[in-house]
Amino acid sequence: MIQRKRGGLLMVALLVSFDASGSELKASGSGLRVEFQAIGRPSALKVKGKSEDASGVVQAEKNRFTGTFSLPVKSLKTGIELRDRHLQEKYLDAEKFPLILLQVKGDLPSSGEGLFEGELDLHGKKVPVKGALAGYVMKEGKASFSASFSISLSQFEIAIPKYLGITIADRVDVTVDAQLK
Repeated sequence: MIQRKRGGLLMVALLVSFDASGSELKASGSGLRVEFQAIGRPSALKVKGKSEDASGVVQAEKNRFTGTFSLPVKSLKTGIELRDRHLQEKYLDAEKFPLILLQVKGDLPSSGEGLFEGELDLHGKKVPVKGALAGYVMKEGKASFSASFSISLSQFEIAIPKYLGITIADRVDVTVDAQLK
């Protein structure tokens, strides 16, 4: 349950989007879909979660972009109410740290694929992140892409979730699908 929230935060980082030079793109709601996945031991268990409540702004100038994104911790959902509550309250401490913030920068991809780097502020800790962009398309003033990266819960001083003999791995994979205007 808790792992999904963490992944959700990472997904926010992936929201880094691109625009034509000198312009600004914004996204929120259904235009940004963040998903995360953590593996449990025994490894047959995959904990998945998502949020569509992220928002962000990306600015591009020449061949570079910068972006800032936020995601409410309480918007992370795994499909199981008890797991969501544990993730939000016990592991991510949503009352004390209500938002996951991501700042990103990178080169605009010329081939539809590229890399980004930034800083993820999760659970009161700011940690550098790096990720990959795929399927980047800029058309008619809109940008779309898929971004992915991984985080380590221990870097954010988040306790490793354990429940009924199942322990979640330290690594959480995050994917963000974005459509920006």
